[in-house]
Amino acid sequence: PTATPATAFIGVPTLTPSQTPRPTLLPTQTPTFTVTPEPTPILAVIRAGEAGGAFIRQTPGGQGITILPNGWTVTIVPNDFQEVNGVIWVHVVATINDKRVEGWMIQSLLATATPVPNWLPSPTSSPTSTP
Repeated sequence: PTATPATAFIGVPTLTPSQTPRPTLLPTQTPTFTVTPEPTPILAVIRAGEAGGAFIRQTPGGQGITILPNGWTVTIVPNDFQEVNGVIWVHVVATINDKRVEGWMIQSLLATATPVPNWLPSPTSSPTSTP
């Protein structure tokens, strides 16, 4: 008997790709967060000296809305001020009995309480040895 030679191909790719089923992914909604920068609020404390307090007025030099005592904190509306007869008036907002009150105050009666941004820590002293 004679043997018929056999031919084997090892590692030869086929011309027909295999059909592997792949799941179809549905698109999903990904939340996008948008950061809206807001200016640092400018806080001020009323320091009216012996007067004991200061008026919040409807307009610079106008009708008084209410009077706030020394030590009361108000928020200054940034970049909104007026000079009337040599007096600088600033636009302020205060909360009185859970109500928002908005008006104008004389700048010289207010002490700014908002810290300066980017404050650096104060230097610490070097440790010393004690005998």
